[in-house]
Amino acid sequence: MKNYILFSLVFILSCSNPNSEVLITNKDLVKDDRTEIVLLGTWHFSNPGQDEYNTTSDNFFAPKRQKEINELNKRLAAFNPDKIFLENSADYQIYFDSLYTIPNFDFKTVRNGHGVNEAYQIGYKLGKILNHEKVYGADADGLWLGSAVNEVAKEQHKDLESKHTAKMKSWVKYSDDLMKKSSIKDIMISMNHPDSIIKNNEYYIDYAVQIIDQNKQEGSPLFAHTLEGEKEERLAGTFDQKYIGAELVAEWYKRNIKIYSKILEQTNPEDKRIFVLFGAGHIRILRHLFEDNPNFKIVEVNEYLKG
Repeated sequence: MKNYILFSLVFILSCSNPNSEVLITNKDLVKDDRTEIVLLGTWHFSNPGQDEYNTTSDNFFAPKRQKEINELNKRLAAFNPDKIFLENSADYQIYFDSLYTIPNFDFKTVRNGHGVNEAYQIGYKLGKILNHEKVYGADADGLWLGSAVNEVAKEQHKDLESKHTAKMKSWVKYSDDLMKKSSIKDIMISMNHPDSIIKNNEYYIDYAVQIIDQNKQEGSPLFAHTLEGEKEERLAGTFDQKYIGAELVAEWYKRNIKIYSKILEQTNPEDKRIFVLFGAGHIRILRHLFEDNPNFKIVEVNEYLKG
């Protein structure tokens, strides 16, 4: 995307005192026509159990929850995005397009009960409210080295693993309690508070990266890994077994950078506003990437949810 931002000109003027400098910023020369982006972090409504720690989900087809979802989407629609990006694989865009174009589509008919997923309940419904022709998948595959990290943690980092497990159990209980007593809108407001976004990244920054296999030499290769949820062992690349925790974090960041790349790939200069809906664990990294991109301007989603 072409950058139309003109950086402020800074003039250094010599004063009577040669050791002093005066900085003059010409703000009038800044033209801000960046693409606005709203990032909404969520839990997975269908609760597929794919995260390291999972909260208990609810029946989001229940009339009360459907009413709350409609209210949430009404507030999000006020942002009026030009495009909507979801945690769906772009490889299956044709399949998702076929469902999206069905008039009065019954989400309960989606295979394996996935119609309750937030991609449908928020993404698809929001697109329909705004009369969008389609919504866009931007998810990317990533290798998850969680089982290898957990194995080393339990054997060599028992105190750290115990403290982390206790902390996460407490967090899951808090989340479950919030789910029981709060509306979907209020849960989203809580999840997208800056403190919550940072907390969602703690597993990687404060825990996993510290898991080091002291029985291995630096550079000891791990050539294959049995991926979570898969029966077959398949080649997963070469990883440093000693710093297996750092390898997990690197793979997680790599996946999110690919997601970011896919969003950029599908965003055009004429898109003035875009909406991104992903699991809350992705938001910290995606936010960082978009904040540093001079062509985008972060708009806080809670400005719309609280309004």
